[in-house]
Amino acid sequence: MPAVEALESVIRRDLADGSAGHTDLYTEYVDVVRFPEPGYKEVLHDFLRDKYKGEKIDVIVSPWIRGSGEFLSRYRDELFPGAAAVYVQETVQPLEPNSTVIYYNRNYTSSLDFALRLQPNTKRVFVIVGSGAIDKSYLDSARPQLDQFADRVELIYLTDLAMPDLIRKVNDLPPDSILFYLVATADSAGNRFLPPDSLEQISSAANVPMYSWSSTYMGHGIVGGDLFQFELLGDAIADTVLKVLRAGSAQNVPAITTDPRVSQIDWRQLRRFGIDEDRVSIDRSGSE
Repeated sequence: MPAVEALESVIRRDLADGSAGHTDLYTEYVDVVRFPEPGYKEVLHDFLRDKYKGEKIDVIVSPWIRGSGEFLSRYRDELFPGAAAVYVQETVQPLEPNSTVIYYNRNYTSSLDFALRLQPNTKRVFVIVGSGAIDKSYLDSARPQLDQFADRVELIYLTDLAMPDLIRKVNDLPPDSILFYLVATADSAGNRFLPPDSLEQISSAANVPMYSWSSTYMGHGIVGGDLFQFELLGDAIADTVLKVLRAGSAQNVPAITTDPRVSQIDWRQLRRFGIDEDRVSIDRSGSE
């Protein structure tokens, strides 16, 4: 997943810079989305127990990825005794001993608002969502935010479709419409995709502009948006880990809140759809 790669590369770089290269970083994928079977976590637990037996782990990081936080909370003391923990999450929860947290907001409203200010005559927004478990979890978090726009535009959710059917739909949308790509890692026929790959298929067929919420989608067919920057989240994670390492504990490292968003536009998509470039100067407050 491009988001995971972006996050990990920044964390690895920042830890190396901040510790003069004296930090060993290990990456493990819990991956309960693709492997939800009963007993999988126990097997993974046994594997990690044997793999890291005898290793002294100082800090464990649980990114925002679904399932990793629950796994860490359940097995942390057994697998990594004495290790501090840095959690990355959206919702406020009680802190565990010797842990801290980075809160973030996966904000979808700012990107959709960005799109509607760039194209104020929009009447319909078609939201693209795949059929995979991770797709549905994103929809669960995004829908309450996007539904706030129901008094401004008609919201149509295109989900649980086979890719060929979705391609046909986006190829013939009304001219006063836009697309909002949430995520599509699988279609209803069981085909799996990396999100940028499904996005490119959809965008290349679309007859109206498409926007999104993540910087990992830039260059793959979206006009732009107020985009979540995983690299900035990675900077915040690495900075917190370094503080924990220097303190020797996470107990007194305060929780922080980060808003890693940057507005971006792909001028090639502006030209493709004839969008007025003079409107690109709109900022988050709505001023020009």
